[in-house]
Amino acid sequence: KWNVGANYSYNKSRVGEDLGSQVAITPQTNIFGLGTTTTVTPVYAIPGQAYPFIKETDWVRSPDGKIIVDANTGLPTRSDTLAWFGTSTPSKILGLTTSFTWKNFTLSGVADARFGAVINNLIGEDLDFTGISAYSAQTGRQPFVIPNTVIKNTDGTYTENTGAVVSDANWGFWANNWNRTHSHYVNGADFWKLRELALTYQLPASLLPRLKYVQGASLTLSGRNLFMWRSKDNVWTDPEFSEDETGNGVGATTIRQTPPTRIYGATININF
Repeated sequence: KWNVGANYSYNKSRVGEDLGSQVAITPQTNIFGLGTTTTVTPVYAIPGQAYPFIKETDWVRSPDGKIIVDANTGLPTRSDTLAWFGTSTPSKILGLTTSFTWKNFTLSGVADARFGAVINNLIGEDLDFTGISAYSAQTGRQPFVIPNTVIKNTDGTYTENTGAVVSDANWGFWANNWNRTHSHYVNGADFWKLRELALTYQLPASLLPRLKYVQGASLTLSGRNLFMWRSKDNVWTDPEFSEDETGNGVGATTIRQTPPTRIYGATININF
């Protein structure tokens, strides 16, 4: 016997939107910060936008979106304007359940997927600061040219950066420049997860008469949070593990959280 179940939900939210016209949240402001972290307030309620919404610090960029670096040092400059990234709440959620029974064995599983959100992985800022992240070691601690960057010329045009080298690819760059701006820590929060997998063995009915007072028995081996497939640009952690200090600030990870874990278990059920 094989059972399969599926469910799908779609959510579309807007803040302070009434027939297309934007309505101020309060008479004083139309943008309200919701979540707090150790360094920034990255989560907002913004009229006309999905709730909650992530805005973050970014680099000064060229019109086509490339980071502008200094022609001598190869270093970028932080912009005075926050960049808009999107909502931290997934708009699409898909759930799958299945169980396959053969003789006395049943294999069951639960999986789900969430799409359409972003996550602000501020945990990356601290890991880069301490130099223990693989992300901060991708250049081998050697001088390098920041990929996909440009140099602004005196006439206002831009030239692809091929020679402006970051000389200090250690403390001077990762801990005192790159991690001070957070746009590169905002990643896609899409994922697929195998939530639970269980194998159950039902004791044969032929054996029950030999076990006095036992009406049925089964043994189950199970595992939870076994596998996760997340967005390629999210090299940090599980996007569901988000720090929330205020009750509304969903969408940021920090070092204040415990990491996600796998859970294994075994259960014996006996019916008398």
